[in-house]
Amino acid sequence: MNNKNFRLYLKQQSACSEGVRWVGDKTLAQAWNAFDRSDWMFWLIQKSGKIPQGQLVLVACACAYSSLPNYEKQCPGDDRPRKAIEAAERWAKHPTVENKAAARSAVESAEAAAKAYDVRATELFGSFARLNFAH
Repeated sequence: MNNKNFRLYLKQQSACSEGVRWVGDKTLAQAWNAFDRSDWMFWLIQKSGKIPQGQLVLVACACAYSSLPNYEKQCPGDDRPRKAIEAAERWAKHPTVENKAAARSAVESAEAAAKAYDVRATELFGSFARLNFAH
Protein backbone atom coordinates (compact mmCIF):
# COMPACT_ATOMS: atom_id res chain seq x y z
CA MET A 1 0.00 0.00 0.00
CA ASN A 2 1.50 3.33 -1.01
CA ASN A 3 1.81 6.18 1.46
CA LYS A 4 -1.23 8.12 0.23
CA ASN A 5 -3.52 5.08 0.58
CA PHE A 6 -1.93 4.07 3.88
CA ARG A 7 -2.47 7.51 5.41
CA LEU A 8 -6.06 7.53 4.14
CA TYR A 9 -6.60 4.09 5.69
CA LEU A 10 -5.18 5.29 9.01
CA LYS A 11 -7.52 8.28 8.99
CA GLN A 12 -10.52 6.07 8.17
CA GLN A 13 -9.59 3.80 11.08
CA SER A 14 -9.23 6.78 13.46
CA ALA A 15 -5.53 6.19 14.08
CA CYS A 16 -3.99 8.35 16.78
CA SER A 17 -2.34 11.56 15.61
CA GLU A 18 1.00 10.41 17.03
CA GLY A 19 0.88 7.30 14.87
CA VAL A 20 -0.08 9.20 11.73
CA ARG A 21 2.77 11.67 12.32
CA TRP A 22 5.19 8.78 12.86
CA VAL A 23 4.15 7.17 9.57
CA GLY A 24 5.05 10.37 7.75
CA ASP A 25 5.92 9.40 4.16
CA LYS A 26 6.34 5.67 4.83
CA THR A 27 4.45 3.02 2.90
CA LEU A 28 2.68 0.28 4.84
CA ALA A 29 5.63 -2.09 4.26
CA GLN A 30 8.18 0.51 5.37
CA ALA A 31 6.17 1.36 8.47
CA TRP A 32 5.71 -2.30 9.37
CA ASN A 33 9.44 -2.96 9.11
CA ALA A 34 10.25 0.11 11.21
CA PHE A 35 7.62 -0.30 13.96
CA ASP A 36 9.12 -0.37 17.41
CA ARG A 37 5.78 -0.38 19.21
CA SER A 38 4.00 -3.70 19.38
CA ASP A 39 0.76 -2.01 20.45
CA TRP A 40 0.66 -0.10 17.14
CA MET A 41 1.35 -3.31 15.23
CA PHE A 42 -1.48 -5.12 16.99
CA TRP A 43 -3.82 -2.18 16.43
CA LEU A 44 -3.08 -2.31 12.70
CA ILE A 45 -3.56 -6.08 12.56
CA GLN A 46 -6.80 -5.87 14.53
CA LYS A 47 -8.18 -3.13 12.29
CA SER A 48 -7.49 -5.26 9.21
CA GLY A 49 -10.15 -7.71 10.40
CA LYS A 50 -8.26 -10.58 8.79
CA ILE A 51 -7.32 -12.47 11.96
CA PRO A 52 -10.01 -13.74 14.32
CA GLN A 53 -9.93 -12.03 17.71
CA GLY A 54 -9.08 -15.19 19.65
CA GLN A 55 -6.06 -15.91 17.46
CA LEU A 56 -4.90 -12.32 17.73
CA VAL A 57 -5.09 -12.53 21.52
CA LEU A 58 -3.02 -15.72 21.47
CA VAL A 59 -0.37 -13.97 19.34
CA ALA A 60 -0.34 -11.08 21.82
CA CYS A 61 0.07 -13.60 24.65
CA ALA A 62 3.05 -15.19 22.93
CA CYS A 63 4.66 -11.76 22.51
CA ALA A 64 3.96 -10.83 26.11
CA TYR A 65 5.42 -14.12 27.35
CA SER A 66 8.65 -13.25 25.55
CA SER A 67 8.84 -9.95 27.48
CA LEU A 68 7.86 -11.45 30.81
CA PRO A 69 11.35 -12.56 31.96
CA ASN A 70 12.56 -8.96 31.69
CA TYR A 71 9.65 -7.72 33.78
CA GLU A 72 10.01 -10.47 36.38
CA LYS A 73 13.73 -9.71 36.68
CA GLN A 74 12.92 -6.05 37.36
CA CYS A 75 9.94 -6.81 39.60
CA PRO A 76 10.47 -10.17 41.30
CA GLY A 77 7.39 -11.51 43.02
CA ASP A 78 4.92 -9.41 41.04
CA ASP A 79 2.81 -11.95 39.19
CA ARG A 80 0.15 -9.55 37.86
CA PRO A 81 1.51 -9.54 34.29
CA ARG A 82 1.75 -13.34 34.20
CA LYS A 83 -1.81 -13.60 35.52
CA ALA A 84 -2.98 -11.16 32.83
CA ILE A 85 -1.41 -13.26 30.09
CA GLU A 86 -2.94 -16.43 31.49
CA ALA A 87 -6.37 -14.77 31.77
CA ALA A 88 -6.14 -13.55 28.18
CA GLU A 89 -5.22 -17.04 27.00
CA ARG A 90 -8.20 -18.50 28.89
CA TRP A 91 -10.50 -16.00 27.19
CA ALA A 92 -9.03 -16.72 23.74
CA LYS A 93 -9.56 -20.46 24.19
CA HIS A 94 -12.91 -20.17 26.01
CA PRO A 95 -14.53 -16.79 25.18
CA THR A 96 -17.12 -16.64 27.94
CA VAL A 97 -18.45 -13.50 29.59
CA GLU A 98 -16.71 -14.51 32.82
CA ASN A 99 -13.35 -15.04 31.11
CA LYS A 100 -13.73 -11.73 29.29
CA ALA A 101 -14.29 -9.86 32.57
CA ALA A 102 -11.39 -11.68 34.23
CA ALA A 103 -9.07 -10.87 31.31
CA ARG A 104 -9.99 -7.19 31.34
CA SER A 105 -9.45 -6.95 35.08
CA ALA A 106 -6.13 -8.79 34.95
CA VAL A 107 -4.86 -6.64 32.10
CA GLU A 108 -5.75 -3.44 33.95
CA SER A 109 -3.91 -4.76 36.99
CA ALA A 110 -0.86 -5.67 34.90
CA GLU A 111 -0.77 -2.24 33.28
CA ALA A 112 -0.91 -0.62 36.72
CA ALA A 113 1.92 -2.88 37.89
CA ALA A 114 4.14 -2.00 34.97
CA LYS A 115 3.47 1.72 35.37
CA ALA A 116 4.15 1.53 39.10
CA TYR A 117 7.54 -0.01 38.39
CA ASP A 118 8.23 2.48 35.58
CA VAL A 119 8.36 -0.27 32.99
CA ARG A 120 7.38 0.45 29.39
CA ALA A 121 3.84 -0.69 30.12
CA THR A 122 2.45 0.28 26.77
CA GLU A 123 4.87 -1.97 24.98
CA LEU A 124 4.40 -4.88 27.39
CA PHE A 125 0.66 -4.73 27.90
CA GLY A 126 -0.74 -2.15 25.49
CA SER A 127 -1.40 -4.89 22.98
CA PHE A 128 -3.78 -6.56 25.39
CA ALA A 129 -5.52 -3.33 26.31
CA ARG A 130 -6.28 -2.66 22.66
CA LEU A 131 -7.57 -6.14 21.93
CA ASN A 132 -10.96 -5.39 23.43
CA PHE A 133 -11.69 -9.00 24.46
CA ALA A 134 -14.79 -8.96 22.30
CA HIS A 135 -17.24 -11.82 22.85
